[in-house]
Amino acid sequence: MGLEDLANVGVLEKLPASWTEISGLLKKAGRKLSDARSDSISRETRLEQAYNVILTCALIALRVRGYRVLSKKSGHYTAIETLRDTIGLDNDKIDYFQSLRSLRHRDIYDADLVINEKDLSDSIREAESLLSGLETWTAQNFKS
Repeated sequence: MGLEDLANVGVLEKLPASWTEISGLLKKAGRKLSDARSDSISRETRLEQAYNVILTCALIALRVRGYRVLSKKSGHYTAIETLRDTIGLDNDKIDYFQSLRSLRHRDIYDADLVINEKDLSDSIREAESLLSGLETWTAQNFKS
């Protein structure tokens, strides 16, 4: 289902964005990435921040396209799924981001879950890559 279709069924809202909003979200994603890279905080918090970078990137891409998520129930899932339509992300990457969303969710509720170093380093690397690509994409695609 494309962006317009999602808007027609009330999952997204069509709403123009300002450069102030977009640049503020990009800065926020950069701060979250700095937190994810910080060795002075727990792996769980670092993974959550890497995931938050990915989520913020998905929200930025939607805003650049003139949409925002309305659905509170599955907003994170929806935002990540729309990366296919906003920036042309492939299904494998979206599946990875959804698995990271699930891991982050399990970490919140499962006291026994331990975030391993590979999952953490992979999440940070993917967040870095997405944010870097999104910054370039945004510069090319944002029309105020």
